[in-house]
Amino acid sequence: MTRRFAAVVLAAGLVRPAAAHWVTPEEMVAELNTATARDALGIERAVCDTKTPRLLVVRVGDHWYDLPPAVRRTQAADWAEHWRQNVPQGVVSVLDAKTEKPVVRFGRGGAVAAVVERPPGSGGGQSPRTPRPSR
Repeated sequence: MTRRFAAVVLAAGLVRPAAAHWVTPEEMVAELNTATARDALGIERAVCDTKTPRLLVVRVGDHWYDLPPAVRRTQAADWAEHWRQNVPQGVVSVLDAKTEKPVVRFGRGGAVAAVVERPPGSGGGQSPRTPRPSR
């Protein structure tokens, strides 16, 4: 197992609560915003939506897209499962940090229906917002 993959595997359990242990939404958000989560999973920022407190918004950056789709799918499912266990009627949204477009589609019961590849304009190439060099 490569070091990078091992880090991802370890990071996949970042918000996994111990059996029969309730985790506050604030604790979950704080864990997602750690340097470990940013480095391993490409999380730019996680917040509990102020207007809809049952909504966890996870914004991801370039490193998220470097992860294999199966790892992204598993991680998103893990976030949804643990958020729903600790927040009544909890909902998770995973967005590209640059474009604000959803990069994970959830189905019924929080199941991951699809992980989306890097949306145009999110990076990994020249962004439409990148200024042209002056002559």
